[in-house]
Amino acid sequence: MTKRTYTTKSGDTYEWNETPEVIAALKKLHQTIRENNKNIVEASLNRPKNFKELEKKHAKNGGDYGVGK
Repeated sequence: MTKRTYTTKSGDTYEWNETPEVIAALKKLHQTIRENNKNIVEASLNRPKNFKELEKKHAKNGGDYGVGK
């Protein structure tokens, strides 16, 4: 078990014990972040090329996104 410290630019110091549980949790967190970023990129690639134009046209015609229903 290792004691880690981190000091921010403003001078705040954080200390924690680096246990196997913490390392496993961080690995899982980083994997989740990578997967979410990949999903975001894939979702943006699946949009039609004229997405902005369609969005403006929809907004002009009422733009109901189901808010408040």
